Amino acid sequence: MLLHRLKTYKFTSLILLFFISSCITQKVVIAKAEDNFILHQDLTNLFSTAPKENKYLLDGWNNYIIKTLGYSNAEHLMVINELSMDYAEAVKAFNKKYEKDSKIDENKYSSKWIDELVDRFGKAFICANEKVVMMNLLMATNRKDNKKYDQAAKDVLGKELILYLAYQEYLSVFMQYYNQLDEQDQKKMKAWKKVAENYLSVTSKSHFATIYYGMHMKDKIRDNAVKKENNELYMFFERMDLPFGSGVTNKAERDIDMFYQTCKVQGLEHPSDHQAVRRH
Repeated sequence: MLLHRLKTYKFTSLILLFFISSCITQKVVIAKAEDNFILHQDLTNLFSTAPKENKYLLDGWNNYIIKTLGYSNAEHLMVINELSMDYAEAVKAFNKKYEKDSKIDENKYSSKWIDELVDRFGKAFICANEKVVMMNLLMATNRKDNKKYDQAAKDVLGKELILYLAYQEYLSVFMQYYNQLDEQDQKKMKAWKKVAENYLSVTSKSHFATIYYGMHMKDKIRDNAVKKENNELYMFFERMDLPFGSGVTNKAERDIDMFYQTCKVQGLEHPSDHQAVRRH
């Protein structure tokens, strides 16, 4: 069912958000035996330390970034770390809000919405138009969630953008420094280059936007379609104060499935000419 898939998508999204924040803030595995680097160094440690014999390369990098951007390597790393923590906290707050709302929805949920639907349109009509009713319910929970989470999402997006721009500026300048080194020094800085390329790849697009807004166009198309299919039904769901969002769509799905089982028992599941979708 569509409602079940929506809930699954939302849960998967939360897992991905935690994964993305971990990729940004946690440790990066680097293997560079020739320089005896410690495995699992994160970006901050890697770009602030070097074996004694390669310290001149780190000093050269520090001088290069000061010359190019006006501030030291250490100052840039400190800010990147702060921005990473800000982003991770925003993602954490978003997920906490969803979890809190889901618990509230669990307690507030009632199948009364089905009674209101039947009172307004009649059981025969609801039984005869399962697909459009289910699509309207899906769109209604989407709209409710958008109102609840858009501000938190904007907070995450803003902090993600600032962080990614910081990474891109810092690491792009590093790549400039790396490319002007001779071949031997480039070999010694191979680990730095690999981390820089990995992070530049990760920060080339907004992962949160892809997850949160990735279905926006399809949802808008569906929304327009159900409105065109039956405007009266669409407006009913738009005005209805649903006491739940997508966090408890399993309960809504269970109840509406039970309702449609009674339709089958009573032989009302097939639309007649006058019961089919009423247009207004």
